[in-house]
Amino acid sequence: MPVTRKGECAAMRGVLRLVATAVALIFSLAACASKTESDTEVQQIGKVSGNRVDWVDAACPSGTGTNEKPIGLGAFGGGICIGVPGDKSPPPSLLYEQFDSEDSMRSILESVNPAYYAAGGADGVVTAFFVMYGPFSSEQADTLQSFGFVINPGPQESRLSQATRVQIPSTQNPASVTDTPRPAPVPVPETRAQATTASGVFGTDSQGFVDQTGPRCNSTNQAVAVARTALSRVVICETGVGRLYYKGVGLQNGLGVEIDDPVHAAGGFSVTNIGVLYRLSPNALVITEGGSTLSDEPVLEYWSR
Repeated sequence: MPVTRKGECAAMRGVLRLVATAVALIFSLAACASKTESDTEVQQIGKVSGNRVDWVDAACPSGTGTNEKPIGLGAFGGGICIGVPGDKSPPPSLLYEQFDSEDSMRSILESVNPAYYAAGGADGVVTAFFVMYGPFSSEQADTLQSFGFVINPGPQESRLSQATRVQIPSTQNPASVTDTPRPAPVPVPETRAQATTASGVFGTDSQGFVDQTGPRCNSTNQAVAVARTALSRVVICETGVGRLYYKGVGLQNGLGVEIDDPVHAAGGFSVTNIGVLYRLSPNALVITEGGSTLSDEPVLEYWSR
């Protein structure tokens, strides 16, 4: 039976209705997915009470912290917890910062690279306390939960969890099997791609920092010292003939420097580059020019051999 033009038009209208329905369904599902993602993000930042003085007093062992330069766009105040004078236990590894928005805080997570972070917001200000290194536990920031802060895993912890997660055998019921709890992770082969601690500083191996930010020793040269501050990373390297060189990178601007022939000094190293003196110790990275201090950054992690 031949198809008339009237029949063709009716069929075409039916197809268009189906296409319109499908498009509407796709947009509806996308909106739901977007809402779910947004809701999840909101849950990661608590609505907090108190002020920065209260939070530092609760989280820092000595009840005090330093005042540091902002470490990212949208950041306007922060510092590092100070340990109790005379206490020989490891120093606190809490860095705190305040931001003008949640996006500003999230934009620096990879460069700061915390194991965990406690996040809270009030009156348009987002405050984060970053747990910088091991033991891989959020305990250092747990006291902040009483103010409404929410504890989140940071990049360090996320990568560690992925590397140590136990694979569930297909013969077992997944509902009855859980990940092996830390602090006894399943051993995994060391590779440059994973976040190792071969030098004692998280995210490094025997040549320096393993991510794209660096710095890292050239060729097959080995590191003799590695350090991380809130604003910088440094590695002291040794060539095959025993000469040393200094490599550093700024986390705010990504600019790097390489300087030949640092020398051992005051329990660390010092090197001069065109009148600028770099001094690295287990306590601080201090950069001076003439009689002026250009930067004085407390060290968060340090290793040397």
